[in-house]
Amino acid sequence: MPDVVAQRVGEELGVADPDRLADYAQREPTHREHAGEIQREYGYRAFSDLAARADLRGWLEARAWATAERPSVLFDLATARLIDAKVLLPGASVLVRAVASARDRAAARLYRTVAEAAITDERRHRLDELLEVAAGE
Repeated sequence: MPDVVAQRVGEELGVADPDRLADYAQREPTHREHAGEIQREYGYRAFSDLAARADLRGWLEARAWATAERPSVLFDLATARLIDAKVLLPGASVLVRAVASARDRAAARLYRTVAEAAITDERRHRLDELLEVAAGE
């Protein structure tokens, strides 16, 4: 953790030596125990909960389909949605993969939709003309 964060957390918790906070994560079960405490005390669900994951996946896919938001925006919105739903946040890489997967599925859906659309011969010819580049352009 960055020194400035350790300093601030140390101040808030009344820890005289913020360097001791580095020892916090050394004990393997610490984060699991604290996650369990948060769940019991505040009513949070684990991200591994199938309903929580399904809800996020459905929301991400709908959002990716309906908007052209950057992955970073979807990541931030997904984080806020999980917090609002009282779901413990997964690691950042898990959420990054969920966003990328939703965007990939939305793109594949778009490609299928366009490919299956009834295109007249005239429109196909006009679309092909758009791909022609005049010499020197």
